[in-house]
Amino acid sequence: MEWPLGAGTDANVRNQALAMQKAFPGYQPRTSRDLSKLWDHCVFTFDASALLDLYRMTRTTREEFLSILDRLKDRVWLPHQTGLEYYDNRPA
Repeated sequence: MEWPLGAGTDANVRNQALAMQKAFPGYQPRTSRDLSKLWDHCVFTFDASALLDLYRMTRTTREEFLSILDRLKDRVWLPHQTGLEYYDNRPA
C-alpha cells in the first residue's frame, strides 16, 4: 500500500515536513530574534470585551493599561465591529 502524499523515502518525508512547516509557519518554534522582531513591528488589536474591561479594572490598572495603549497608539488597530460592540455594551 502506498502512503499518502507520496511518502516512502527519506527525501520524500523531509520534503513533506518542509512543505508542512512552510504551509503552517505559525506552528513553528520562534527564535529570540523572531520574537523580538514580532514585538517591534506587530499591530495590536482588541475586541470589545477587552475595552469593556476598562470599566471593571481598578483605577491603577486602568491607568496603566491606557498608558501602554498610548505608547502603542501608532500600532493599535480598532476594527469597526469592535467599536460598534463597545458602544452597544458600555455602561450608561
